[in-house]
Amino acid sequence: AANQTATDISLQTAWNFREEFYGSYEGSNMDVAWTNAGATVGLSTYAAIVDAYGVDKTKDLLKAADPWHDAEDATEYWQRVEAGFKLILDNPALQDGDDVLLISHGNTLISLADRYGQGKIQVHERPANGSIAKMQLSAEGISISMYNNQMI
Repeated sequence: AANQTATDISLQTAWNFREEFYGSYEGSNMDVAWTNAGATVGLSTYAAIVDAYGVDKTKDLLKAADPWHDAEDATEYWQRVEAGFKLILDNPALQDGDDVLLISHGNTLISLADRYGQGKIQVHERPANGSIAKMQLSAEGISISMYNNQMI
């Protein structure tokens, strides 16, 4: 069957949905980064920190451990991501009910699942590469109905 989707689709990029910024740890062995980040709380892995303190605290701990403190903390991260959602909501080319394909990164998906998954999503494991999450965005908020190819 022929593709029945609109042909006037335009690609837009927004830096707001890029991966979490790891500061001095960018491009390095993240096992070392998480060992450094968790040292102050006696934990040495990302999963252990997330399980004990939540996803946002991992961001705060990584920024504190970053020698230059360039890594994003939770406040900086969410200001950036929420500004991206505002770009979508304010886009005059979109109408209520339109679909938007948003392509992002594993830790961004984990962060969204943690914040908007209503506690139904395990977040200490990375989603599969190429997995699909389905979210509903409105002025009232965000909900997630699918994460890592699984209905919620």
